[in-house]
Amino acid sequence: IVVSHNGRLIEYQSSPQHNGTIRKTGNAKSGEEAINKLNPLAPQFLATFWYSPTLKYVTDNKARAKRKGTDKIDGQEVVIYEWTVKPVDIGNAFHSVNELTQEGGILRVYIAPGLGHMIPKIEHVGVSGKVGALFEGSDFIKCNGMYFPQKASIQYIKSKGQSFRIEYRIKHVERINEAIPESEFVLELPVGTEFHDGHDNKNSKFFTVNKESPIPEGLNTVVLREGDRNTHWFRSWKGAVAIGVGLGVIGLLVLFVSKRVQTRRVAS
Repeated sequence: IVVSHNGRLIEYQSSPQHNGTIRKTGNAKSGEEAINKLNPLAPQFLATFWYSPTLKYVTDNKARAKRKGTDKIDGQEVVIYEWTVKPVDIGNAFHSVNELTQEGGILRVYIAPGLGHMIPKIEHVGVSGKVGALFEGSDFIKCNGMYFPQKASIQYIKSKGQSFRIEYRIKHVERINEAIPESEFVLELPVGTEFHDGHDNKNSKFFTVNKESPIPEGLNTVVLREGDRNTHWFRSWKGAVAIGVGLGVIGLLVLFVSKRVQTRRVAS
């Protein structure tokens, strides 16, 4: 879980361990820009320019845009625009590069006027003419007068084929361009969470969330959630031993009963 709000980024993660327990960790950082350093990167604007550097590049170089005709995507007419990207600009135009786009190429953008000028597809094309990265949005719905994709994906492609793909599926859209209540940014940390607090950029603090040690001042968007212990009893080592003993006893009983049945059959 990642929450970015009021100049602060708070993360929570629960990770199953080999011994059957669940390790719970949290981290607080200063600066909303920290969300851009996550891997994989979280998209800020689905079906528009996914990342702010690309938006800035297009804004700064709008006079260099070339209209390349029209096409159709999922029945919607789209207008195609291209920017020739020099090697020095690849970090801004492409945001991230691979072997196909590291020497520059073309930023190709497909704009759908019928969808409020949303962008259902963006291509990063290398100098070889092959697409090195593909950003797509589809299954648009309308909310508060705006169109929003229910599906979106990023696909990075190497010269020998697909490298990897990340797909996002939007299950529910409730509010767009509306104020978000402060309560939505409250992150519940279960008892036992190991937390690193570095939100003030001065002193790093490490603590374990429990009822005796309250959450430090300054993390007012974090609350304690009781219960949710490290693991269920049957996933702990004690539970594993108990299950093993139980299965062993059952196995012996089955063996004993089968022997008795065989003895009776022989006797009859």
